[in-house]
Amino acid sequence: MEQEQHVSSKYKNFQEFLDKEQYTEKSIKSYEKVFGENFVSPGGIDSTKLVTQHLKITPGQRILDVGCGIGGSAFYFANEFGASVHGIDLSSNMINIANKKKEKMAIKNVTFDITDCTTAEFEDESFDVIYSREVILHIKEKKALFQSFYKWLKPGGHILITDYCCTEKKWTNEFTSYVKSRGYFLQTVSLYAQQLKEVGFKIIEQVDNTEKFIYFLEKELERIELIRKEEENEAFSEEIYQYRRKGWSEKIQRAKDNLQTWGLVFASK
Repeated sequence: MEQEQHVSSKYKNFQEFLDKEQYTEKSIKSYEKVFGENFVSPGGIDSTKLVTQHLKITPGQRILDVGCGIGGSAFYFANEFGASVHGIDLSSNMINIANKKKEKMAIKNVTFDITDCTTAEFEDESFDVIYSREVILHIKEKKALFQSFYKWLKPGGHILITDYCCTEKKWTNEFTSYVKSRGYFLQTVSLYAQQLKEVGFKIIEQVDNTEKFIYFLEKELERIELIRKEEENEAFSEEIYQYRRKGWSEKIQRAKDNLQTWGLVFASK
């Protein structure tokens, strides 16, 4: 099973699409300004603290952070709970930045690796927790990945996933074009839960967190406006400002229109 490409044919693979278009170093810097230091995911540290309440992390636990980005969650788990974290991401730009941050902060119990989670190999029952934020939306064959997660997780371990999802509502042409352009394979949060159950997980909670998603998006849009007033540089030029402002405004509207949702699934082995 390899991560499927759902983007322009001008890229030879999905990793190239991420590194040369969606997550260039300049793009990552501008995302980090919006999401907050060390984060490139919705809600930054605030949403991380919110969803982590589901987990009872204890010192020494081993966590696999799937789609770790530039390391924000991994650093939080290590510093706040004393966990040992291995972060993987397909974007080499993300991992390069994460490693630089790790070196600067001198954190020893965090490691990062450029890895495709759909072809990764770990020993069975290696992790106490598998954590993934807004990553699995890029993968078409999600159930096959969940089978790997089940093997890698220790008995009694937990998995926590948040992701962009959709509803049963009929997609508009605009929403369809957006999903394709981003390389997404969206599904409902209930289907996530169903697929996890089918491979053996016990579902503890499945939640549509779209109201919180809209809250975080609106706060981030305010931050975009504030950043633009305070500074203009390569990481947040006028062009990037207009692009981010448009993107956030449209995402808020899709969420309010019940097209794009924010799902959470918490399960145990």
